[in-house]
This record gives sequence, structure tokens and C-alpha cells, in this order.
Amino acid sequence: MLDRFRTFGQNLIFLFSTRIRVKLLVFFLCISVVPLMTLGIMSYNKASEIVDQQFGKYGEYAITQLQLQVDNYMKQVLQTSNSVLTYLMDPTLISLQDEKTFSYAEYLNRTNFVKFLENSNSDLVKDVYVVTNTGFYYGSNKNLDVNKLQELHWWKSIAKSSNERYWTHFFKPDYYIKKGGSQEDIFSVVVPINNKYGVLQHSKILIETRSAPFIDLFKRFAEETNSSVIIRNESNEIIYQDDKTRESLPDDIVWQKKLSVNDWNIEARIPHATFYLGSKAINTNTYLLIAITVVFASLLTLVFSSYLTKRIQKLRDSMKRFGEGDLNARVMIYSRDELGQLAKSFNSMVGQINSLIDKISRTEKLKLEADLRAFHHQINPHMFLNTLSTIQWKALMSGDEQTHAMLGSLAHLLEEHLDDSQEYAPLSKELLTVENFLEIQKIRYGSAFAFHLDIEPSLSTAMVPRMILQPLLENTFFHGFEDGHGTIKLSIYRRDEYLELSLHDDGKGIAEDKISGILDPNRVRTNKRGIGLLNVQQKIKLQCGDQYGLTVFSKSGEGTTITITLPLIGGLPNPLRLA
Repeated sequence: MLDRFRTFGQNLIFLFSTRIRVKLLVFFLCISVVPLMTLGIMSYNKASEIVDQQFGKYGEYAITQLQLQVDNYMKQVLQTSNSVLTYLMDPTLISLQDEKTFSYAEYLNRTNFVKFLENSNSDLVKDVYVVTNTGFYYGSNKNLDVNKLQELHWWKSIAKSSNERYWTHFFKPDYYIKKGGSQEDIFSVVVPINNKYGVLQHSKILIETRSAPFIDLFKRFAEETNSSVIIRNESNEIIYQDDKTRESLPDDIVWQKKLSVNDWNIEARIPHATFYLGSKAINTNTYLLIAITVVFASLLTLVFSSYLTKRIQKLRDSMKRFGEGDLNARVMIYSRDELGQLAKSFNSMVGQINSLIDKISRTEKLKLEADLRAFHHQINPHMFLNTLSTIQWKALMSGDEQTHAMLGSLAHLLEEHLDDSQEYAPLSKELLTVENFLEIQKIRYGSAFAFHLDIEPSLSTAMVPRMILQPLLENTFFHGFEDGHGTIKLSIYRRDEYLELSLHDDGKGIAEDKISGILDPNRVRTNKRGIGLLNVQQKIKLQCGDQYGLTVFSKSGEGTTITITLPLIGGLPNPLRLA
């Protein structure tokens, strides 16, 4: 038995030490279950506390908003009473002399006053009356039964000498004549008129207010907060209570606000279980989530570890294939994490190695071609020069000076082409080659073209790769000009530690769709057009480096500008030299 346990332990240790997937599985399970349970319990406690606080604050805020809205409604009602008092106190507007009208002027005053009261009605105010001490009233509704009104207990409770407003409870008025009776719930405010003389002595303003807007506010608040609402007056009498009102319990959550207009108290009451219902839901969901998360974490760990190890295996297999000579080995990049970056770096390394191999292959090919050309040029080059000298001498003897000069320039050009003893030449010597080439073109085209040279004198001794300007000029004459007509300008100047040569012509230019590929060595060419530019470009990059070379700017019908960027070698008191 002990041997079996020992063998099992050894196998487990071996498996743990050799398999990343097993390590990840054990590691994830250890770091996920215990912290998750701890975090879940802590989160539950904190979340419950926050939810309870937020709900409590929301309730306080909601009942404050309810109090402000009710106060606003009641202030509108009081504004109506103030308007009536202002109207009655203005002698220029009304003069009520007697309850019975004896003159037309008094009739008009009374009619205007009744219209004013009628216009005071609104969505809140149902009717406005002025009730005198004798039982007479002014108002638009003619169905008011003053006798029934005066029999109501709350009307009787209003002392004749009282100077304070009185607010009633919510009720259905039954002091109307049956024909005009109202079934709409209202509450009233009674405002005394402080007039000690005349018809209005000890009179009162009765403002019937619709209760529906207030009840809508109370019901909406109760629904949103899941509470019951009770309104009490300053005597602690219940003015209003909703249908959900139940017996109060000591552990109820209570919010209270007092109205600023009439000292009514708004009380919202929520059962303890209802208030903490969110916390209980969080508690249940937290433990359920912990159980689900433990199961899910285990499954996720298996899936993730499998996914991770497969990617590592693929990277290992690609490296193995590359090590065995498969230069096309690549790794698929599925993400931008560390493994994705590692795969990207591996692919980049393989690509760079392939590019380096291709570059070495192209360089060797170019070198072989150059060696073949040099070998070809070495096959008795003096025979061509001697032959040209013989033809030149014969032209001179026959008096053909133009042919003599043309052959002389051609001999100098051929001599420069065949001289491969040095890779660099002074700029002045390169310009002499340009001059010989242009002399030949002058004999061919006459004065059809013009050439301008702009050079800093100190740059004439600068060293440049040999034979880089003549092919560009040749390209201009054969592809840019029509029958040699045009202007060529060569500008040579220093830019920081670089030498720049700008060759501009006003020929027919190059089409925009052809410029991008004119210096591309990989582009398939059906003719020899653009080969001169490409040869110069490759020559400069091989001799000077990839950061140097040609830049071509051209516009069809407007000409072409070729800029040559070279290292500045010589041409200064302290000339730079190639490493």
C-alpha cells in the first residue's frame, strides 16, 4: 500500500513538474476559490450597506420632493386667496354696499366680482366663494347651500374672530343643492377677511381645491417607494391615508416631512422586510453566484489552460520546423498578449531572416552581373578607343569638325564607362562626363534644348559614385523631351550632412500611376523604359546605403524632378569620409 502511495506521489510530482497545464489548473483553483468566497462575502456586506444607504437617501430625497410639490400646490391656492383679498381691498375695483342690489352700478360691481372669482378657477382650484356673516355668498356656482355649509363641524369650529387660515381634510362636499351637487373629492381652505365694516364684515373666502392632483402625487410616491403615505394636520388628525396603510410596527422605516404652508405632516412608512428586500436578494444571489463561479472557474481553468498550452505547443512546433530548415514556418497570431507578441516576434524574425537571405541572394546576383560586365569590359577595351581615335582623326583630316568633336565626346564617355578602377569620382569629373554627353546631344538636336547648372563652388571636389548623372540625362532626352526640345536644370547643394543633386526638366512628365513602380526592382518590365533610373538607384544603395538614393516627382505635362541624396564626402574644409 505504501509503495502504491509512493508511486502515485512520484507520478504526481513528475506530472506537475513537466506539464504546464497541470500547473495552471492547480494554480488557478488555489487562487480563485478562496479569494472568491472572501470577496463575495465582503462584497455582499458592502453592497448591502450601499444599497440600504442609497435607498434610504432616495426615500429622503423623494419625500422632500413630495413636500416641495405639495407646498407648491398649496402656495398656488393661497395665491388665489391673496388675489381675492387684493381685489376686495382696492376701492377702485369694487364697492359692495349691500347684499341686495339697488342700482345698476352696484349690479356691475357685483357681476365683475363674480366673474373675477370665476376666473380664479384652475386645475387646482375648483370654486372660489366669498361667504358673508349673514349667510349670503358671492361665487359663480349658484348651487351652494350656505345653510348646509354652516352646519358642518369644521365650519362651526372656525371662530368668528379668528384671523388664521383653516385647512379641511379631504372629503366629498354635500352642501350643494342636489341639482348641482359635486361628487369630486376636494379639500378646502377658509381665509378670513379682516374687514370690520360693511357687507364683508366677518366674511370668509372659501376656496375649494381639487384633491386629485395631491392624491396622484401621494399614490405615485407610494408606488415608487413601495411605502404607505399618511397625511396629518397640525392637530395630528389624519387628513389622508392610502389603501396600503396598515398597523404601524416598531421596526418600520419612517420618512417624515412637514409642509411649510400649513404644518401638515407627510409620513411615509415602509416595513422593515420590504426596506431590506434588496439586501436579502443580494445575499441570496451572492451565495448562488459563488457556487456557480466556483464551478465555472474550474471549467474555465481547464479550457484556458488547454488553449494556452496548445498555443505554446504550436509555437514550439514552428520553432522546431524552422530549426530543421523550413524557412516558411509561421505561427498564427490569435491575440495581442505575451504569447501573441512572442509569436509576432518569431514571425518577424523569420521574415527578417528570409528578407536577409533574399537580399544576400540579390546582392550576390548583382555582384555576379557586375563581375560579368566588368569581365566583358576588360576584353580589349582599348580596341574601341583606338578605333574611335582613328575615325576622329579621319574626320579631322576630311574637315568634318562636327563629327570630330562628337567622336571626341563619345570617346571620353566610353572611357568613363570602361574605367572601373574607382567607385567614386570628384563631382567636377562627373560634371565633365555630363558636358561630353550634352555636347553629343547638341550636335544631334542643335539649340532645341537648354541646360543650366547651379552648384556651390566648394562642392566641386565632393566625391560621388561614378556615372550617376549621365543615365538620368539620357532618360530625360529619350523619354521626357519631344525631339530634344526642353530645358534642363541641375542644382547641386549641401543639406546638413548630405549632398543633394536636383535634376529638373520641363518635358512631358510621367503618368501618376507609373511613378510608384518606376524604382521598384520587383516590377516586371516589358521594355527598357526606366531601367536607367533603377540602375542608378541600385548603384547608390549598394555603394552608399539604403538611406540614400533617388526621389522622383513628376506630373504629366509639367515635367519631372529627380532628387539624388548622397553622403557628403569631401567638398568641405573637414570632409566626411565613408566608414
